[in-house]
Amino acid sequence: MPVSECKEEVFRLLARVKMPGQYVGAEWNMARKDPARAGLRVCLAFPDTYAVGMSYMGLHILYDILNRRREVYAERAFAPWVDMQELMRETGTPLCSLETFTPLREFDVVGFSLQYEMDYTNVLDMLELGGIPLRASERGPEHPLVVAGGNCAGNPEPLAEFLDLVILGEGEERINDLADACLEMKGARPGSREAAWGFLARRVANAYAPGLYEARYGDGGRVESVRARAGTGAPERVEPAVVADFERAPVPERPLVPFVETVHDRISVEILRGCTRGCRFCHAGMTRRPVRHRSIERILEICERQYAATGWSEISLASLSSSDYPDLAGLVRAVDGRFSPRGVSINLPSLRVDSQLSDIPKMISGVRKSGLTIAPEAATDRLRRVINKDILESDLYAGVEAAFAQGWNHVKLYFMVGLPTETDEDVRAIVDVAERVSDLRRRGGQGPAASAACGESAGASFSAEFPGGGLCAGGPSAGDGASGGARAGLPI
Repeated sequence: MPVSECKEEVFRLLARVKMPGQYVGAEWNMARKDPARAGLRVCLAFPDTYAVGMSYMGLHILYDILNRRREVYAERAFAPWVDMQELMRETGTPLCSLETFTPLREFDVVGFSLQYEMDYTNVLDMLELGGIPLRASERGPEHPLVVAGGNCAGNPEPLAEFLDLVILGEGEERINDLADACLEMKGARPGSREAAWGFLARRVANAYAPGLYEARYGDGGRVESVRARAGTGAPERVEPAVVADFERAPVPERPLVPFVETVHDRISVEILRGCTRGCRFCHAGMTRRPVRHRSIERILEICERQYAATGWSEISLASLSSSDYPDLAGLVRAVDGRFSPRGVSINLPSLRVDSQLSDIPKMISGVRKSGLTIAPEAATDRLRRVINKDILESDLYAGVEAAFAQGWNHVKLYFMVGLPTETDEDVRAIVDVAERVSDLRRRGGQGPAASAACGESAGASFSAEFPGGGLCAGGPSAGDGASGGARAGLPI
């Protein structure tokens, strides 16, 4: 189906689906280039809905890096909602990019960001809708290279037979090298898919080409070893990429501004990356080391440029735990002092419960009192010790009381269920903690103010092979990620 017909067919379906604005593109700050003049065309495919994917900071970073290059055109595609998927299959309409309505099968590279295990089936859905054979072994030279990265790429084996290449670690460190290698490969024209895998694996550091390796499985399907096949030239060990200079790491100066509501409608500036707390359930806390932070001056520079390009009225100072920023008080005073007179509020997501929590509400004058997000993760002292979450409830209640005194109206508490050794008492305690938090506001003659957001840690287990508390499997930590709909919130 020609590109012009793809766009017409998509637009014909809009009157029959919910939130049609997520399928039309043309957002403020969208990259516009002539596809015919691009040496490399890349589709950044997010395996979740538009509302979730457009809230993911990593997508904006990679989109910006690639589109700064004149010879590369990066476009976007998201998993259609079920109503749109049904109509696309019924009418034979392929999944297309938002920028040019090009079917996924016509790109040089289709790159998936793997944030959560539950998205894996969406990857297969998008490949099928885009007209791309599911298994890497079934693709020929005429098909795009299917690449994956992101948090879950650290364990690529569940999707190994469907992926041509996996970039381990922090993508912004390696994305330009991948683009260079793909451009070189187009000129070299390797004769087979396997030759292409070898070409890229030898030229791109931190790249794992599953087709060049052999995985051995033990009882219960557990991976025992993954070794490079003889004669492939693939490295025996692939290390994750790490951004060495986080201060000057690429940041989009003109983020896309959606026309429809998304999970996070705001400026998000990453102030800190990594964590040393060692919570046993937290994947990112183990894989995003070492801890790095940006200076207050650099954060202010990013905020100014993104505000000028978007006009958003809220700034989120994002990290795994914003409370761990070395000079949080100085940062909040600087950002709030600069933007509060313009009617812009400050959001601090995923605050750690400690003695500093009660000071945070005083730091933000806030034109609009945004809610505070706090992550106790477990509601009993016993279970918090199990997951190595060393916090005191007294600090939680002192911080919440200070927030209500400063005019905050809502507090979101993040908990996890399904943790190892969990009992019914641990689950019931979630309600007890949330009710007590709400009671602190009720005492002032106001209504309820807390919501307990619970995320399932399905199948989480701590392995005896990793006495330091390494993660085998588990749910996401509470942060300012894109999965705002992944946790079910219950007002208390």
